[in-house]
Amino acid sequence: MVPFFRIAYYQKGEVFIHENRRAPFLFILGQGAVALSVRSGTGDLIIEILKKKGDLLGWSALVAPRRYTASAKALSKVKALQIRGQDLENYLRSRPHLGLLFWPKLASLVASRLEQMRSLLLETMI
Repeated sequence: MVPFFRIAYYQKGEVFIHENRRAPFLFILGQGAVALSVRSGTGDLIIEILKKKGDLLGWSALVAPRRYTASAKALSKVKALQIRGQDLENYLRSRPHLGLLFWPKLASLVASRLEQMRSLLLETMI
């Protein structure tokens, strides 16, 4: 059986998630710092900087249409657990008790990022 995760390493300055591209993987930050950004009319707009071990990024790999909603750029050397979204989804379906713990946490993360985007949008309109 092929494992559905691997350890991934990224160098400072490397963009490893690209906004609007197909989202096969999600990532759990092991070490380093990552800037999440979205494209605006004038360039990239940073929406969040992740630095805490265990931070999740690339959640779009679990949600249709499975396209990344932001880009991720390494601000330092990054080590992350890379997980194939479809494999994780299948795993959680086969273990509903784990899914009951995981999906609410994912929903909370998505809601938090949406609130950050809303705040940034309001700031740009003022």
